[in-house]
Amino acid sequence: MYTVRVNSPWQRLCRPRSAPVRGGPAGWWGAAGRERGAAAVEFAVVAGLLVTMLLGMVELGLVLDAQLVVSMAAREAARQAAVDGGASTKAYQRAEETLRLGALDPGLAAVEIWPRQASYGTVVHARVSYPYTFLTHALEWVGGRGVELKAEAVTRSEKVR
Repeated sequence: MYTVRVNSPWQRLCRPRSAPVRGGPAGWWGAAGRERGAAAVEFAVVAGLLVTMLLGMVELGLVLDAQLVVSMAAREAARQAAVDGGASTKAYQRAEETLRLGALDPGLAAVEIWPRQASYGTVVHARVSYPYTFLTHALEWVGGRGVELKAEAVTRSEKVR
């Protein structure tokens, strides 16, 4: 060992530290270095989980938005069919227009309206189904590449024949 004579506070601050010991608690790569490595690994694991959860929440919000659009399309189609007295071209167009306004592709949707003709008070049904594909891969473990969104609306015909 050697001793260092310290004469001033400046020399005390700038004195050489002990030589690093590999794997030991003292030195440049001691416990502090191992803790920094552990913190980096923990951050990588937690950050990956947080990003996956964030993308999952965004995707779930988009799925719920699409479900609301499909429900609204079924209600609009049923309402138009009730006014027209059964399934009509205007009712199908109303459903397609609602899907388009909700940023969904009307060509992928299946719209069913029955009965073809309905007198006053007859029950009118409208069913819309839409194959929603996920935009991110965060929710693929739930339902594969997408889910089938379905909605049905029931009302009574208002047309007097």
